[in-house]
Amino acid sequence: MEPGAQTQCQFPGEERLMTKEAFSPAIIEIGFIDAEEEEANSDDLSEFSSVSEEDKGVERTQTEISPKGADVSQEETNFNETHQVEHITDLISFDDVPSQEVPNHQVVETTHSNQTFITENGQDYHTALESSEVREAAEVAIIDNNDLHTISPTDLQSTQTLDESMLMLQLALEDRSTLSAFEKLSKRNPDEPMEVAKLLENSPKNRYKDVLPYDSSRVVLNGGTSGDYINASFVKMCLPHPRKANEYIAAQGPLPQTCNDFWQMVWEQKCGLIVMVTPLKERERVKCHQYWPDLYQAAEYNQMQVTCFSETTTTICVTREFLISHQQVNEERHIIQLQYVNWPDHGVPVDCSDFLEFVQHLRNLRRDVGGTVCVHCSAGVGRTGVLILMETALAYMDADEPIYPLELLKTIRDQRVMMVQTVVQYKFICEALLKAYNDRCKKMKEA
Repeated sequence: MEPGAQTQCQFPGEERLMTKEAFSPAIIEIGFIDAEEEEANSDDLSEFSSVSEEDKGVERTQTEISPKGADVSQEETNFNETHQVEHITDLISFDDVPSQEVPNHQVVETTHSNQTFITENGQDYHTALESSEVREAAEVAIIDNNDLHTISPTDLQSTQTLDESMLMLQLALEDRSTLSAFEKLSKRNPDEPMEVAKLLENSPKNRYKDVLPYDSSRVVLNGGTSGDYINASFVKMCLPHPRKANEYIAAQGPLPQTCNDFWQMVWEQKCGLIVMVTPLKERERVKCHQYWPDLYQAAEYNQMQVTCFSETTTTICVTREFLISHQQVNEERHIIQLQYVNWPDHGVPVDCSDFLEFVQHLRNLRRDVGGTVCVHCSAGVGRTGVLILMETALAYMDADEPIYPLELLKTIRDQRVMMVQTVVQYKFICEALLKAYNDRCKKMKEA
């Protein structure tokens, strides 16, 4: 293609003619690419066994069987060797740019059916990036002659748009640089002690002996019958426009001996929503004790009576409604529990559509109910972290602000250890964000 030649590019809601000299990165929709999603060969570890107990040949015992708990934090030892994520590649050719005119015939890796890429503009997109304002502003996640260049999101946040950040995420996912960066990210904040959780008297309250809350962010019970400790952490995620925060409690799934503490926490912290991202059992292993009564039944938890008066099941989630009565203060509250039911025993959901719908349902309820949202899975780090990061990122998207998943994850891990436990889970988040962005662009185009 001659210099100055024009390429017709499809933008959300309009068509533009772009010249080489006027080029700037843009997201365009190029339709559907049939790409079969890989299914993780590994155990999700459902919550926190990042090295699955089968893979290790070691049967770990949870606190429900033994008060010593179970060590589940060894995922970092050989996760990359046993849980490689395979990609399917496909040649991408733009309508008005014949592939033979694109230098090096760019081959890209596809990760889901809805794909968006930068306008080629008659030149290979690496070259386009090299000449763009984004490339001049900061390092870009591309692989050029096998040399890895990493994104510097903190340098970009003041200047990048949502569209540009989504492009960066797409490219970083294709060349796996964002996955490599995730694997290098520290799972714990070394400056945050966890002394209270390690006390001997609190050991039976921990489902896994190495998934513990930081002292600085742990939830403290007021006058609990068995002390002030519960394995749960405050997580606060600041949001843009309006400047506010989503407040969470990230907790492990209750044990039989911690159900009273769990309901006390829900009452004291005024949680109107409980989000459960695990079944009670997976492959015959207990992941969470049933801490609520059956439908139309009531149960006593210390000085509180909990009654389940509604239960609705859909293909995505189970919604339960509870009336909790505190007998000492003669007060009643309405609590809603959402249980996501489509997370598979292995890996992550093959299709992120259901999970995105579930998160949006949570966001809608949050507006009506308000208050702190209590989120738990089994250990309270893997799927719990996925949900918190996803809801936060979608809030940024709604505000038309750039999204940097790794930066958000750092913020979350500074408040609770090991949140988003595996690279498979992180990849799922990235793909779900790109799908949500594609859906958003389509709606804008159709409006």
